[in-house]
Amino acid sequence: MMSCKEVVENLGSGKELSHMGKLKQMAHLFMCGPCSRYWGHMRALRGAVRKYFSDGPSLTDAESKSLEDRIIARLLGKT
Repeated sequence: MMSCKEVVENLGSGKELSHMGKLKQMAHLFMCGPCSRYWGHMRALRGAVRKYFSDGPSLTDAESKSLEDRIIARLLGKT
């Protein structure tokens, strides 16, 4: 099973996991309350960012993704 650190890094990076990686991550999220809550917060944040920019200023998909990535990186303390 993945560690909490691996799951948080995967969720924050947005990188595509292998089929087995996805299964391991889903198993971890099912069994780990803190990581499951973290994932819920990340989804809510991403949804809020998308909603804000769909109602607000127009950005290209690339600009929107870049902004989302920068916000997540800052929240994770990577910048």
